[in-house]
Amino acid sequence: GGLYLLTGAKLQIGLVDWVDEMRAANFIGCLIEPRDGELIVGTQGRGIYQATSHGVLPLTEDTGSNESLFVNALIQTRDGAIWAATSRGVLIFREGGYQSISGDSGELYNAWDLLEDVESGVWVGTGSGRLFRVEGGVVTQQDFGNTATPIKGMAQQKDGTLWIGTRGNGLFRGYQGKWRRFGKDDGLGSEIVRVVRSGPGGEPWVGTMGGGLAAWNGDGFHPITTREGLPDDTVSQLYFGVGGELWVGTNRGLAVFQAADVHAMPDSDGRRFYPRIIDRFDGLISEEFTISPPVLTHSGQLVFATTRGYAKLKPADFEHHGSPPPVYIEEVIANGKKVEAMNGTLALDPGIERIEIRFSAPYFGAPQRLAFRNRLLNIETQWGDQSHASIAEYRNLSPGKYQFEVAATSGNGQWNSQAATIQMVLLPYFWQTAWFRTGAIVLVLASLVYTVRMRERRRGHAKILALQQRQELDTERARIARDLHDDVGAGLTQVALLSELAKRNLEKRPERAEQQIEAIFGTAKELTRSLDEIVWAMNPEQDTLEGFALFLGAMVQKFSQSADLRSRIDVQEPLPSISLDPAVRHHVYLAAKELLHNAIKHSGASEIEMRMSVDDTGILLTISDDGLGFKAAKRRGEDGLNNIRHRIDQTGGSCRMVSQVGEGTRFEMRIPLNATRTS
Repeated sequence: GGLYLLTGAKLQIGLVDWVDEMRAANFIGCLIEPRDGELIVGTQGRGIYQATSHGVLPLTEDTGSNESLFVNALIQTRDGAIWAATSRGVLIFREGGYQSISGDSGELYNAWDLLEDVESGVWVGTGSGRLFRVEGGVVTQQDFGNTATPIKGMAQQKDGTLWIGTRGNGLFRGYQGKWRRFGKDDGLGSEIVRVVRSGPGGEPWVGTMGGGLAAWNGDGFHPITTREGLPDDTVSQLYFGVGGELWVGTNRGLAVFQAADVHAMPDSDGRRFYPRIIDRFDGLISEEFTISPPVLTHSGQLVFATTRGYAKLKPADFEHHGSPPPVYIEEVIANGKKVEAMNGTLALDPGIERIEIRFSAPYFGAPQRLAFRNRLLNIETQWGDQSHASIAEYRNLSPGKYQFEVAATSGNGQWNSQAATIQMVLLPYFWQTAWFRTGAIVLVLASLVYTVRMRERRRGHAKILALQQRQELDTERARIARDLHDDVGAGLTQVALLSELAKRNLEKRPERAEQQIEAIFGTAKELTRSLDEIVWAMNPEQDTLEGFALFLGAMVQKFSQSADLRSRIDVQEPLPSISLDPAVRHHVYLAAKELLHNAIKHSGASEIEMRMSVDDTGILLTISDDGLGFKAAKRRGEDGLNNIRHRIDQTGGSCRMVSQVGEGTRFEMRIPLNATRTS
């Protein structure tokens, strides 16, 4: 059942013998048409035959000469002779018989290719990779730099430039005795050459094994492969038609390129071509074309050699004409569900991961040839490779607007001038919208700016702290230098003077010398105490508030004992773990020392008390006595009190004095917490 469409045959197959009985005889190695209606056929392993309308017969009556004879090339020279390159040398056929040429020592044995020179003589390429010129029965070898790779494919330009192809060593060009080799670095897709032909302008075209077609572009070659439209990358035959079209025989059929495509090929740079393909659907028994130049017969037919006979056709029957079948988009499936278009546009919900578009084209001539190409505008600008599949699938498309286009061809190189199209809009999630992305970008940039600014601020703050610490260190060094100069230096000077005086009075006034030695002893003790204080101030281990409290308490006790006074120490327990700045320690220490001196010298007290406590506002240090009171001692201690206030001001703190006549004096010093460091 079903519908069938019958079309007239446009291609004829010629067989040398019955294909099932003499299969090797139909592996055609070469063809020529010396006279109208007569074909000379060279086979691979079955010799040479003459095919006419009356049948196929051996070319010579000596049928034994065809036994196991491989005929690789045939040409007809300008004098009418037929030359054959065979596995037994070169055979020359003329009226009445043939002549065999193998050279003086068998150089022409296993001849692979033939080319008549534009001036005179015939070039012969052999399977051993050697090139010879035969003229007037004289055989001359031409050295062109080849290795032992067989020669196959030769062409010559009108100026005498010779092109020689090899089966593995690339292509050679010779002109006036100078040769140059061309290989993959020069644009050849493969260095196994199968055919070389001159184009419409005399330029070389090269067919290779596995590397496709190579078109000359002026200084090298540009490859044309299956990516650009060839049915196969092994090219064995090339023929340029009278209209400029190019016929290319491959291992998978015959491709016919239009003249405009041929003109564009040398500089196509990846362009896709769509040739007319002739294959088994047109009647070929074998789609594999052999290494043999196609023959244009006197009747206007083209004859091509294949591995299963030779094919005859009229070029006009395979011209690029006829309209391709119309193509229709049948349905669109999104995530497994069919979707319908509204006003010609498909609106797809967010989260669509898979889209299938199915299409078809009614064509009954040769449905196996029906092919499609498609593209999705917005992500594809070029058409995709042609395919027989009638479905296109896209996955994980980004939200946006798309236009799907599909065109069809029946295999004749023609595509729909108007592709079938459908508009699609893939809606985004809110986080895929432009406003959200813009906001996110702004937020990220703002975060970066903030991070950079905070980093720079921290760096600046760190620099300021470092400068402050250095300034504090310099200040502390200067203070220590002053203390050493004022206390120790002055004390040492006094010791030196007293020592000199004691030395003078030692004999004459010994009692006076004894007083001076006692003074030296007292000064030395004072110097020792001053040095202890300086060392204590420089010791980092004494930076804690607890250590400072112990030091002040010890100092109060020493001063009191030296004046025969009682002392009372009251310190909060436990004290917080606080570190004091060295400068703060120094100022508070000197203020306390000044207060103790004033109490001992001017207050007339019998007891001195020190209290220390800490609250949220800072450190409270109180030194009090039970002496005469402030008014009685005012005049004598006023300068010292001013020094104390100045030192407490240097710490950022405050101080006050409470005194009543006959009730003693209390001096309170408050040091802020910002002058301390929590450890």
